[in-house]
Amino acid sequence: MIAEILEDAGGRMGKSIESLQRTFLKIRSGRAHPALLEGIEVDYYGVGTPLNQIASISVDWRCSGRFARAARNSDGVKSRTAAFQ
Repeated sequence: MIAEILEDAGGRMGKSIESLQRTFLKIRSGRAHPALLEGIEVDYYGVGTPLNQIASISVDWRCSGRFARAARNSDGVKSRTAAFQ
């Protein structure tokens, strides 16, 4: 009985930690990171589709400052990440 409770609690806690880690990836820290674009949907043949399903995103760290400035100035990214600032 106790083993079942501990197993269930461990599974639930693991899922909570995974969710928190995904949330932390979206927090803007002043550095460009591809996770900033997760959750952004684009109109793809009339259907809202997550950007990561139709495009591959990577960041060249040598120009990450320019990417971060562009993301900050973009209405789409700013409106999606305003809750995390």
